Amino acid sequence: MFESGLVGGSQNDTASQIDGLVKVESSFTLSALDGLHDSTAITFAVTGKADSVLSKADVEALSTTPQTISTEYGDLVLNGYTLNADGTITIDYEYTLTSSPDNSSGNGESIDDTIKITVNDRDTDSATQDLVIRIMDDVPLATDDANSITEDEVSVAGNVMGGTGAATGDVADTQGADGATVTGVQAGTVAADEHVADGNLATEIAGKYGTLTLNADGTYNYELDSANLVIQGLGPDQTLEDEVFSYTITDSDGDQSTATLTITINGSNDGVIVNVPIDHYVPVDPDGKPTDPTDYTKTDDHVVFESGLADGSSPGAEATKVASSFTLTALDGLAADDAVTITYDGGELTLTKTQVEALGTTPQTISTPYGDLVLNGYSQDTDPSSATFGTITIDYNYTLNTAPTVPGDATNDEFSIVVKDKDIDHDAGTISIKIMDDAPVAVDDVNSVAEDATAPVAGNVFGSADASAGDVEDTQGADGATVTGVQAGTVAADEHVADGNLATEIAGKYGTLILNADGTYSYELDSANLVIQGLGPDQMLEDEVFSYTITDSDGDQSTATLTITINGSNDGVIVNVPIDHDVPVDPDGKPTDSADYIKTDDHVVFESGLTGGSNPDAEATKVVSSFTLTALDGLAADDAVTITYSGGGLTLSKAQVEALGTTPQTISTPYGDLVLNGYSQDTDPSSATFGTI
Repeated sequence: MFESGLVGGSQNDTASQIDGLVKVESSFTLSALDGLHDSTAITFAVTGKADSVLSKADVEALSTTPQTISTEYGDLVLNGYTLNADGTITIDYEYTLTSSPDNSSGNGESIDDTIKITVNDRDTDSATQDLVIRIMDDVPLATDDANSITEDEVSVAGNVMGGTGAATGDVADTQGADGATVTGVQAGTVAADEHVADGNLATEIAGKYGTLTLNADGTYNYELDSANLVIQGLGPDQTLEDEVFSYTITDSDGDQSTATLTITINGSNDGVIVNVPIDHYVPVDPDGKPTDPTDYTKTDDHVVFESGLADGSSPGAEATKVASSFTLTALDGLAADDAVTITYDGGELTLTKTQVEALGTTPQTISTPYGDLVLNGYSQDTDPSSATFGTITIDYNYTLNTAPTVPGDATNDEFSIVVKDKDIDHDAGTISIKIMDDAPVAVDDVNSVAEDATAPVAGNVFGSADASAGDVEDTQGADGATVTGVQAGTVAADEHVADGNLATEIAGKYGTLILNADGTYSYELDSANLVIQGLGPDQMLEDEVFSYTITDSDGDQSTATLTITINGSNDGVIVNVPIDHDVPVDPDGKPTDSADYIKTDDHVVFESGLTGGSNPDAEATKVVSSFTLTALDGLAADDAVTITYSGGGLTLSKAQVEALGTTPQTISTPYGDLVLNGYSQDTDPSSATFGTI
């Protein structure tokens, strides 16, 4: 008998039952020549069951009245009686297997269903013999299964036993008459004739490219690790077929079978990714210069400075260089002929896959109107465990050679990169080198001249060999600069002087300036100006200011001032008393016309005009006049004017002198009175007598 023919067995169908897998028809012969015992003709003993005893009548009626004897595993039906000519008896029977034995002895072993038959004759003689039905064990059979998933999908499910939930590639396993479940699973394969140890069911099992969860009923779920770049590296026609798991099924009596579940991972078109780092700007001062021209080489990319050029305002090779890299990911493989194309101002460079991979030993140089970009490094991450597996890094250096003559604070030297893979997918990126303009910076200058100087003072507002001590060097920058405009006075903040007035006399407050495009200048003082002459030795004029603007070749401008300081000197004091004029007199010493002198002459009086005189006339005894004094350095505070006369002296303070118009001062001599009764000062700067008292 074969368990495989039972319902649920591995070969269960009607035909198999007919073929004798679970049913057998046969007979046995007995000899009882003295005749069968009437009541206990035949006894059937079955383990675990009560004995079945047939009488002689029961035996002889078997052909019409079959007798059934049930065992632990099946039914024995006695269904035929034949008395043979020689006196022997033939008993026909049919045995049907109804249940599978618990066979835990090993795969494919058998169990015997033994029925002990004892025949008794009428003389109570007996004979016993076993009827043995051998039942062959029905073992499970696991069959290799397959499923598939595309690289960017999340998961796929199935059933290794087949049936409900099974995928197309899940071949139904044979569970056998004893039934079977999955009892163990592991990643990879096991040796031939070995089985997977029990366990790991309903638990994530890590494979090469994802995780499998397999349950006892055969259902499973496989979750793909799409972040794995080995998977992402698959092209649309590529697959991974080495994701294999082994599982073992075990039936109820311990029979086992092992098979594999292979997950095929199908590739897809991944495209191309180009990644160029974003620009980073370095700290700069108000003039656009790096605060530390070495810092950016360590921490920042994509910025260079005109100021670092040889003729720049802060020469330094490091300020003109960038050392950086960009990455590209073409997991399906670079195109053979036009892997990388770089377009720039002035042309285009196309590199083959071979040229790209050789950049580390054979650099490629791109020259633009402003500088050189050198592609000088190639590397690829070949570590499958790395998050950047497959990513290609291209190293490059950029060196600024020429300052752009373009207005503005910065200009970009740009390189457009297009990368293609073998599937003709492509992506683009841009290297943008920001060239910081080196704008000119004009710095305020000063020069000085003494009030009585006759020769012009000279200098150079740019600062140079012919500059004066107070001429601070201007920054012309990499673009070069010249003076483009000059004017007297100042301009508003953030404004510039209009172009013009170069090499031309510009009238200031106290003299004239001539300023040239190259920055050289001369200033000639107007020494006749009494404002200048009024300066004391510790005084100066600092409001002689001229503004000038410098402009570089790309139009950047800066404005500063040139201030001429006029230093005073000791001018001394000048007292001017008009000289006496003689009037016409007669032989007696009398004026020929006593009235004439008061109109035309000073400093003469006549005794004759006194009362009792020969020609009494009050007017002839008076003088009305003035004298002047020039003290451009200022009167002394306490003893400004001292007048000495016959009989004494008078000293006036500065305040008393200035108050004479309202508070006269009288000096009496033995002859007459001198009354100081007026004060005035010329305060008109344009007057030739400016400052005279």
